[in-house]
Amino acid sequence: MNSLDIKVHNNYSGSIKDLENEIDISESKWNFIFKTLSGKAETIYFNGRRINYRDNEIDKTIAALSNEVFIDEGTDHFELLFRLNPLDLSFNRNMVSKLWSYFEYPSFIFLNDKAEEGILVETCETQVYYDIMIKIIRGVTILYRSIEQDVLWIKSDQSVSDLFGK
Repeated sequence: MNSLDIKVHNNYSGSIKDLENEIDISESKWNFIFKTLSGKAETIYFNGRRINYRDNEIDKTIAALSNEVFIDEGTDHFELLFRLNPLDLSFNRNMVSKLWSYFEYPSFIFLNDKAEEGILVETCETQVYYDIMIKIIRGVTILYRSIEQDVLWIKSDQSVSDLFGK
């Protein structure tokens, strides 16, 4: 974890910068965040926006990882939202990491209560920003990559300080 620069920006957002490489979520240094967030969530979702590239494996990867697909815009998967099997974050993280790399803006959305799923799908369909999403969905934490390829961002309606031990 010495290669990670962890910052809490306010009580509800933070960032983790990889000081050595671009983000590769399959690396073991990310176990702490996935284990912590998965342990608190009842359901986990993958949301991908703006596909970077496409190959023959993307459809197979989506089929293998998804429990239920809610949004899949066209054959190019420009916008994708599906429920992810929580075990895949632990045991199939290489496959999850490959899917992550396909998108310019990938994210994992952790819901503490599956009853909020309808609100999540609706907000993703209307492409609501994460700042608004955390205000309208209870018990949500979003882990995402934005423009910087070496930074993971986290937003939540709960304190993120606890996630980093700060």
